[in-house]
Amino acid sequence: LQTNEYYCILGKTIQTIALLAHLACEKGVWGPHLIVVPTSVMLNWELEFKKW
Repeated sequence: LQTNEYYCILGKTIQTIALLAHLACEKGVWGPHLIVVPTSVMLNWELEFKKW
């Protein structure tokens, strides 16, 4: 899937946010966590974190 256009819309951001929420709420692991993304999507990540 990484080699086609559908890779961009697989919900990776939401899945990652859900994982971090699970780690925090269920396991008590609040971080810090490092998420490495291209600068072109940093604003999207910020908006998604605020939304969820």
